[in-house]
Amino acid sequence: MTIDSQIMTLQEIGDLTRRALSACGASGQQLELAVQSVVDAECDGIRTVGLNYLPLYCGHLQVGKLKGDAVPMHTPPEVLAAVGELVAEEGAYPLDL
Repeated sequence: MTIDSQIMTLQEIGDLTRRALSACGASGQQLELAVQSVVDAECDGIRTVGLNYLPLYCGHLQVGKLKGDAVPMHTPPEVLAAVGELVAEEGAYPLDL
């Protein structure tokens, strides 16, 4: 048995990934970060999280395991520490940060 293969440019990989994920409900930053992740993986030769994983990403979007319009956030450690102190002052269990 032979497996046909096709050489794709990184632009083509990005376009294919964007179309597939968009059709499954990804949008905004979630879409762009996922596309870049797949392109980067393919560029680095990491096939397990590149195009080979694209059907799983799409399936997870379709069944709700991934939120298609999620907005990535970063919470600085000092904010997390302040929240832990606030919780402790309010009588709840303090966070061990």
